[in-house]
Amino acid sequence: MVGNIPKRATRSTVFLAVFSVLFAGAWSFAAMASEKNPGRGGGGGGFGGGITIDVTPLFNPPPKRQPPPPTRTVSCRKPLVFSKRSGRCICPTSRGYVFTRGKCIRKKPPTRTTVKKPPVDVARVQECLQKAGFDPGPADGSAGRKTIEALRQFQQANGFTKGLGSLGNKASINRLFELCAAPAPQPVRQAAAPSQPDNCIPRDLYDMLAASYGTNPNIRACPNACLPKPEFYSDERVQTIGAQFNINWCSNCVRLTGWLPLAEILNMERLTGRTMCVSPLAQCVVPSSYSGGGYAKVRTIFKTLPVSVRKPGDIAVVIGNEAYNKVPANENGDREAGAVRTLLLDQLGYSEENIIDVRNATLAQLEDIFGTAQEEGFLSKQLADNEQGDVFIYVSSHGLADDAQSRGHILPVDSDFDKTGKGSYALQQLYDNLAKLGARTITLVLEMSFSTDLNQLIEPPNLPQLASSVLPQTTVPGLAVFTASDRDQRTLEDPEYGIGLFTRYLIEGLAGQADEQPIGNKDRRIDTVELYVYTANLVRKAARKTQGLEQKPLLAKHDNLLIGRLGQR
Repeated sequence: MVGNIPKRATRSTVFLAVFSVLFAGAWSFAAMASEKNPGRGGGGGGFGGGITIDVTPLFNPPPKRQPPPPTRTVSCRKPLVFSKRSGRCICPTSRGYVFTRGKCIRKKPPTRTTVKKPPVDVARVQECLQKAGFDPGPADGSAGRKTIEALRQFQQANGFTKGLGSLGNKASINRLFELCAAPAPQPVRQAAAPSQPDNCIPRDLYDMLAASYGTNPNIRACPNACLPKPEFYSDERVQTIGAQFNINWCSNCVRLTGWLPLAEILNMERLTGRTMCVSPLAQCVVPSSYSGGGYAKVRTIFKTLPVSVRKPGDIAVVIGNEAYNKVPANENGDREAGAVRTLLLDQLGYSEENIIDVRNATLAQLEDIFGTAQEEGFLSKQLADNEQGDVFIYVSSHGLADDAQSRGHILPVDSDFDKTGKGSYALQQLYDNLAKLGARTITLVLEMSFSTDLNQLIEPPNLPQLASSVLPQTTVPGLAVFTASDRDQRTLEDPEYGIGLFTRYLIEGLAGQADEQPIGNKDRRIDTVELYVYTANLVRKAARKTQGLEQKPLLAKHDNLLIGRLGQR
């Protein structure tokens, strides 16, 4: 039968049996405890011993342990990640990200900058620029903006037109290093006057100055200045010209390329102790770099000088011939006349109504102003209507030397270049008419070349070929005649101002610089000799130093005339 009992019933029977045994054991243990401790226990139960047993745990097992609540998942936008510690999305810096400007971005690796090495030693370039008179800033080896600008100015001054401001321009850098390699100058005494640092003037000018004012310890006569040998001339021709005109050829000078202002060349010579020279070609054209504009730059020549004092009766005539009908233009005629007019009005104190200003004058206009052999001109009538005063005449024009080479002419804009002088205004007629004016003093300035042709080329070293002068054959009392050059010698241009070299330095002298030492005597007077020596010295020096050519202004005078008074500074 037992074998027929179901397995479930068997398990229940076994459980009850075990339970009974345990219960009986527990009862016996409780009874013995009760006997040993009779004072304990509670009220009786039904077994006489007063024992109470809590059997609830046997039938009510402890509750099962509950699993922890599931962790909350947060969705973070990449590249942000969730941090359990902070409970929020963070930028994973450990993974190569960085939080900047409100964004989590991947940190870029440091860029490797490749610095291109300059093609030359920049510090040496800076030192040589300083030596050459250009300011590159400190010689720190850094090619900054100031260094590049100084290099560009040096390149332009030396005739380089390509690669301006580039350290890779090898030709200009080599030229700079060549000039820089010259030996350092020996200590010299400080010049007495900043405006005229070289107190040495040609012997003929020194003698004229000494004859009028006596010897001056602050100035001395120069030895015969040297000229650079023209390129492509044979040795035989160089020797022949030198012997004929007593020329001292430069044998050891630093060759310059292109045009530089006279002041810069003289400064380079003082710094290096070497003679600078420009070698002209066998046939050359005068350099020109003027870009046009008004006369503002001309004012810089005299802006710091005292204004002259004039009398109400002083009269000026300004002639500027440029646009010719039948011959090539006189390119600087209008600009030169305008510069002189600016000087007269702004510096010399002439009233505008007393300036006769004619541009592109015809023969009829020249005769109307200066008169003919039979009739007096407008200038004579104008002077008669005013108190007796001084007359200043400036003429920029083509000039003409006739076939006989004994007379000079002013070439009007409406005439041909007739070698007999037909259709031109003869200078001798002008001298005769000026002698009749009755003015206290007359200053005649001729910015002209008197030649037998209008060929624009110059044959170095630009020496006169005509035997006769265009100056008055006999001196006229009260008349001083200044010519820009000697006989048929070509006049040269100052590219810095776009006017003739002669006009440029004449303006400076008339404005008051001629009265400054060492040439002047600072008596606030401009005399004929002072003005001529000052102007001729600088014209001759600038022609030789900046262009490698000769230009020698001339003066015809009866005595040393007072032609201007300077006001107080």
